[in-house]
Amino acid sequence: MNTPSWQDYFDVGQYTVQVRRSKLVVYPGDVTDAMIAGCATMATTLQGYAAGRFKITFLDGSFGDDLTATCHDRGVDRDLGAKSVGQITISRPTAGSGAGTVTAGFSFATQPDTTGQFQTFTVDNDVVFGPGDLTKVVDATCTVIDTVGNVAPGTVNRILNIAQLWDPTLLVTNVDKFAGGAPQESDEDLRDRARNFWTTQARGTIDALIFAAKLVPGVVRVSVVVDDSGLVTVYVADVDGNSNQALADAVAAVIEGPPAWRDAADIVTVVGATLLLEAIDITLSVRAGVDVNPLLDRVRSAVVAAVNRLNPGETLERELISTAAMNVDPDSIKKARVNVPVVDLVPDEDQSIATNVSSVTFS
Repeated sequence: MNTPSWQDYFDVGQYTVQVRRSKLVVYPGDVTDAMIAGCATMATTLQGYAAGRFKITFLDGSFGDDLTATCHDRGVDRDLGAKSVGQITISRPTAGSGAGTVTAGFSFATQPDTTGQFQTFTVDNDVVFGPGDLTKVVDATCTVIDTVGNVAPGTVNRILNIAQLWDPTLLVTNVDKFAGGAPQESDEDLRDRARNFWTTQARGTIDALIFAAKLVPGVVRVSVVVDDSGLVTVYVADVDGNSNQALADAVAAVIEGPPAWRDAADIVTVVGATLLLEAIDITLSVRAGVDVNPLLDRVRSAVVAAVNRLNPGETLERELISTAAMNVDPDSIKKARVNVPVVDLVPDEDQSIATNVSSVTFS
């Protein structure tokens, strides 16, 4: 059964007034015609509004703030993004300045780029140097939400306001990459978590462990492997496929609880996945008259988004790449042939395949 159209509402209105006043004739363009047309428009507007409000009660029918509210009612809240986390090493050449403390919240930073921008990180806890201590390692967190804090090893090498410290010879670096920085959770990812929520209520299952791991801000990719002896390993990575010990420790703490997400008899180990950055090359066949340049940018973004949803250990299928490219504009793109990789890529169970816009090329 179809919903009434504007014309249906107009015809009902015209019929109603003529039933009430049999001698009334509705001429196109007269006042009566305008009033009935206005009522028909109001009716279709209200009908559309009501249908829209009903639609957003379904996961696939809601977007943005409406989806946030719908998922909240189902017990799942949108991840508003995360700051990257990692560890920095603070050292000094000699202990000549004696004991001292780098207080929690003290700031360290990367070098400014060509635009003068840099990322700032603060230590999570007090770093206490004893009289003879030369090196300390401490957890640290980026000051901003998003992927910009996922910086490479050795790049957090500046001490801001060093004059405030007791020892001017202190040096700082990050041995491992910072990871876990992420933008606000996408509608697609939020829908997936909401769909899987009810399967997590039986604790100790693979679904429950995956759901628990994603409760840690910045953890986007998760896989669970159970070996023949029953040992459970949870592999985690951020949106870019990166991870580190700080991110793995945070997931382990959530899984242990309270409330505990693992079975009491299970031995669960959390491991940060290793990034496997993959180059991708595609040949596009497009219809005549299509402006290729903006299309290429959209295809790059779509391919990156598709590949970067793979969990650790998941195979990168060439069909996934070609499908992502074709779906950008099926009317304009006739064919998307994947040149690189030449075969489906099967990573190790602890590897997380990823790519980026600079790694997606076209031949």
